[in-house]
Parts: sequence; C-alpha cells; structure tokens
Amino acid sequence: ISELFEQVGSKQAEMQGAAKISVKVQYVQIYNEKVYDLLVHKSQSKDIGKRKGLKVKIHANGEEATIENVYNFDCHDEREALKYFHKGLSNKAVSSHSLNQVSSRSHSILTFIVEQEDLTQGDTPNIISKLRLVDLAGSER
Repeated sequence: ISELFEQVGSKQAEMQGAAKISVKVQYVQIYNEKVYDLLVHKSQSKDIGKRKGLKVKIHANGEEATIENVYNFDCHDEREALKYFHKGLSNKAVSSHSLNQVSSRSHSILTFIVEQEDLTQGDTPNIISKLRLVDLAGSER
C-alpha cells in the first residue's frame, strides 16, 4: 500500500500539473456465496448472513465483472488506506472453531482504483488501473 502511494506521488510530480491522479478504495467480502460491502456503516453489517448480498454484473465481453452499489471512497494517502482496511476488517463476518478462534471463513478483496485524468486535453480518455489485494479463505485442517 505504501508503494502504491509513493508511485502515485512520483507520477503526479512528474506530470507537473498536466494530469490529476486520484485513488479510491473499496473492500468487499464473499461470504456464503454472497458479496457484502465491508465499508458500509457498522450497524448495517450486523447479522451479515441475513442481509441481501450485492449484485455482481458480468460485462458483455465476459472479461470484466463489477459489483453493483458497492461504495468507493476517496483515499489520499497510506494512513487513510489503512484506516479503510481496518474498518473493513472490523466489519468482516468471522466465527470460531477448534483450530482458530477468529476464522474469516470467507474471501475478501481490497481494491484500489487509480485514475489518471489528462488536464491538457479534454478528449483524452482517463487511464484507470486497479490493484486488488485478495484474502482467500483457507482450510485450517
């Protein structure tokens, strides 16, 4: 995460005001085959198994999927990114079993969306990159 923001800062300085680079973050959990936004208000995350999951949309090209109605939050530095990461961790559904007191029993995906907007030419499309950090549920056997 620190490397991401170092690179964004370096690129922004290199562009000398010719481009604007922004970073957004989203954090989701896949639990019991449903997708949940981990950055929603904590009171909305109670009884996660009883809530309706978010809808996943597969694009026509079959190469990209998006999660409908997931929140993307502006993220300006590493400190803020870690704040969102820890907020999401606190909202994850966890349970205990004999081998692990706090097993996530789910997958989670922390996504950073980096967008570069060319400020010198209005008709140039923005460059969008995504960095996904994935935590896969494991087997404690």
